[in-house]
Amino acid sequence: MSGNIYVGIAECRTGRAPDVLVCSALGSCVAVCLYDRTSSLAGVVHLLLPVTPDIPRRGSPAKYADQGVTLLLAEMEKLGARRSTLYAKIAGGASIYKFQQTSEIGSIGSRNVKVVKDELTR
Repeated sequence: MSGNIYVGIAECRTGRAPDVLVCSALGSCVAVCLYDRTSSLAGVVHLLLPVTPDIPRRGSPAKYADQGVTLLLAEMEKLGARRSTLYAKIAGGASIYKFQQTSEIGSIGSRNVKVVKDELTR
């Protein structure tokens, strides 16, 4: 298959060259992009929130940074990607509303980025 693969909010998608993974309108959301240079396999997860809440019916793991990075990595490894040959890029994490600096709502973007970086490091 080749063409554009659109990755919406709380979605995780993979593709292989010449596919193009497309993720837009990030705002405070974060897109984590992984690429395996040896297999030309790529994946993107479009994360909305930093941490999974402790409530039932919390939605897709791809919605949360603390689970979405692991989900993307697992999906790519199923298709033959190796951690030793992966590159990672992240985009998004903006502060799109004017709130007080101490507001959790106003810091969702920076919190998303921090959790993503922590998960990628782990």
